[in-house]
Amino acid sequence: SMAFLPPATYQEWLPSNNRYATRPEPAAFAERTRTGLVTLKTLTRALNDHGVLLLAGTDAPILCTPGDCLIEELQLLSDAGLGPYGALRTATANAGRFTTETLRRPYRFGVVAPGMRADLVLLDSNPLQGFATLNRPVGVMVAGRWRTAVELGAVRERLRAEIGRRHALVDRYEALLAAGGGEPLLLFLDREIAPRSDVLNVNVVIFDALILENDGHRDQAIALLQHVL
Repeated sequence: SMAFLPPATYQEWLPSNNRYATRPEPAAFAERTRTGLVTLKTLTRALNDHGVLLLAGTDAPILCTPGDCLIEELQLLSDAGLGPYGALRTATANAGRFTTETLRRPYRFGVVAPGMRADLVLLDSNPLQGFATLNRPVGVMVAGRWRTAVELGAVRERLRAEIGRRHALVDRYEALLAAGGGEPLLLFLDREIAPRSDVLNVNVVIFDALILENDGHRDQAIALLQHVL
């Protein structure tokens, strides 16, 4: 849900910043996307058939919420010809292979076997019969530490208030910028944002600076970048 998005992602998703929401002719864009998806599925199946190691996880912060986006992608991969088992491998065994063989990381994960890191998801039904069950884990084992769904929910709720405070900082930045920026915005950045470098989305701020420069406010654009970057 939006309430739990990292603040930088939340900022990018605001209607004024979301380049998909503000794209001209959204219906035409949607149609191009549907047409392109057919080609992408064909390419995906061909790559998989020729032994290319495919990994799940693309553009989660842009088009759908993290977690939900992965499950939707698994379904698309399955429909493209990988099947349920092959799709699940892109987020488990394939990811583990890529980490050890390509990134050369010392830890091993992705399959259930001796010597592997204990990263497990316990479900109450077979994901090969439907990926929706991945949204309802009984519990998870992360690096050998077991957490039940109830415990995960409690941790999530404890984070809600702090994430909400950071979202409020993003909203304040956007309001000050819309009001003309200037000294009030710079003071806010120094007092509230500088101690929390993970609040604002750098790409959004750069776009804001470009807009200021294009509107003839180069000094404000430079000051904005200096106070954030």
